[in-house]
Amino acid sequence: MGARENILTAALGCFTEEGYERTTIARICERSGVSNGALFHYFRTKEAIAGALYVDAIQSVQQGYWKVLAQRPETLHDAVAGVIRQQLSWIEANPERARFLYNQGRLDQATDAGGQLKTLNDDLCSAYRDWLEPFVA
Repeated sequence: MGARENILTAALGCFTEEGYERTTIARICERSGVSNGALFHYFRTKEAIAGALYVDAIQSVQQGYWKVLAQRPETLHDAVAGVIRQQLSWIEANPERARFLYNQGRLDQATDAGGQLKTLNDDLCSAYRDWLEPFVA
């Protein structure tokens, strides 16, 4: 695992165990085993770390949704059921990441991470619209 991944893993542990507000950059450095310089090479702020965690988690969740679309569900019921199954499976497999997402609430769209999230969401939404088009017609 590289330094960036070590930082994100350490931050996730700190955020879920100690809370976002109580977590410091120093604590993330200590837990990840990287220097301040290495951390700041990848992330300018604690908010940027949280944003990267958020986007990575959402991207992971959405991989399951893309799999549902790739199966070309024949009915809306099949699609919704597939998405729900994927969501629940992801939560079971990723309890810390899920807890982090739900505690964070949402991401500020004005940040770099917010822009990345918007792109992820727009791409998935467009794919779902394309899939729904024959049903609407």
